[in-house]
Amino acid sequence: MNGSEASVGAWAAIDGDCPIEYVVCRDEVEFRFGGRDGFELFVTEQGLRRLADISAEALTAMREKTWHT
Repeated sequence: MNGSEASVGAWAAIDGDCPIEYVVCRDEVEFRFGGRDGFELFVTEQGLRRLADISAEALTAMREKTWHT
């Protein structure tokens, strides 16, 4: 880095007991994982459709014990 760039990384671990909430805000959905001080994710309708499709694909792969490399 040359001092004029920024890099941000974030992650969330979500298990079966993790609180997951959502709020529809006009043309976006806000997801909150882990309560008030948890991880937030904002998605558009297209982003939500893609997330739902990829999540379904990942769930199938997990259940079938197949992984992408």
